[in-house]
Amino acid sequence: MVDRLRLQIELLAHNYRIGAIGAASDGFAKLIDDLIHFLQAAPAGVDPAQLLPWIQQGLAAQQRADFLELADILQFEVSPRLLPAPR
Repeated sequence: MVDRLRLQIELLAHNYRIGAIGAASDGFAKLIDDLIHFLQAAPAGVDPAQLLPWIQQGLAAQQRADFLELADILQFEVSPRLLPAPR
């Protein structure tokens, strides 16, 4: 599931950066649903508390129509936190 989520994020970030806002916004809604399911059964080493502030910032960026910031948050903050922390 992590690989699929990370692929979704890469595609969304790309679409936001090229201005395909409609496609990206539809995908963002699905991503949020998928992240909720992922966080409900987070694998060992993944701390949902580390993701929630970034998801909230992403939602705020979307509401402001700051799609470049949203792309950066998804790609550089949310995606890396889907992987278990190194031991």
